[in-house]
Amino acid sequence: MGLINFSCLLVFCFLSKVFTSCLASDIKNCSSSSIEPKIVHAELQNLAECVGKVIDNWNEEQVTSVLDSLQTAIDLLNKKQRQRCEDVVPKECPAPLPPSDGGLVCVTFNETRYCKPMCNQEFDFAFLRRSRLYETCGKHNKNMWSTQYIGGNTLAVCNKSTLHVSGVNSTYFPKDQDCKKTKYGQKQQIINTFIQELADRGIEDNHKKDFDCLMANLQN
Repeated sequence: MGLINFSCLLVFCFLSKVFTSCLASDIKNCSSSSIEPKIVHAELQNLAECVGKVIDNWNEEQVTSVLDSLQTAIDLLNKKQRQRCEDVVPKECPAPLPPSDGGLVCVTFNETRYCKPMCNQEFDFAFLRRSRLYETCGKHNKNMWSTQYIGGNTLAVCNKSTLHVSGVNSTYFPKDQDCKKTKYGQKQQIINTFIQELADRGIEDNHKKDFDCLMANLQN
């Protein structure tokens, strides 16, 4: 496999130690104190740079092995992130399905869940939504989602398109950004924009901030 420079070797050793402690049968070695998120984030960035330098020397089996390990971690992280968007109030409301190639920004006011569908930059909504910024779920509609689609929990569909004509500007992710790659600060800005849009419509009482979330469709 060619030689890996010393800094890359240290990164591999660090992550190997982390994964070994968490995946070993002695699971008690894996704790929040032993795996600091900021450190893991920094080391993963270094690892990505290192892999770019040596990947040409890897065979298919080695690539598959690394992908499997990373996918396991990604699945766990996605599950944790999605949990914040599903364990919400009203609890009677079913979890909405985010559109593929887009996402949902959701908040709760006065025991009603409000979700605004969003499309990635090169996609647009299948139906016009300019006068339909969000969908709701609460006692007013028997804890079922208002939607343009019959049955189920699909709130919107995003189709490939070079033009944005079906929704208002805030319902599209910025260029070079999509729901899955949105950073925390950008995510909070998207949520705050939606909260302000609701306030402009007179919806601002009893905001349950702990249930604010932005979720992507993890099936594609």
